[in-house]
Amino acid sequence: MTRAFKVFAAATALLMSADAGSAATGNDVINSFRFTLADGTVLTSANLRGRVVMVNFWASWCVPCRKELPLLNSYYRAHRADGLVVIGVAADPGEDGRGRWLSPTIAFPQAARVGGPDYRLPAIPMNYVIGRDGKVAYAKSGAFDQAKLDTIVGPLLKKR
Repeated sequence: MTRAFKVFAAATALLMSADAGSAATGNDVINSFRFTLADGTVLTSANLRGRVVMVNFWASWCVPCRKELPLLNSYYRAHRADGLVVIGVAADPGEDGRGRWLSPTIAFPQAARVGGPDYRLPAIPMNYVIGRDGKVAYAKSGAFDQAKLDTIVGPLLKKR
């Protein structure tokens, strides 16, 4: 089994299950996810509680992903002081497992390893948004655009 496949398989086990293309309900709560970032930092559901967390699964071969990443980067830069955390997870992480970036200007961290309950990854790009309370607010395949970010993530950032 190749390293890329192993990371892709691990990524499928990252966040709350949702039917392909459908949003998760607010009843889904993330209790035990774990991201090991490329620099070795570990982020868990416990130490991210109280923040709005976006997890973006992407791949270098995915055209919508390559269009979405700069938008997510801009949104992250504009809202990280408001409690936004964006974590990228590459489905094609490279042989070193550290992930591939399309641009060195991407500011949000990338997970080198992921762990958690049994979750689904029906398509790429796949985005999950977790509210400050740990509940899944959004889980859907397809790229974000600015209007969708403002509609879905914006209100969660305003909640304290």
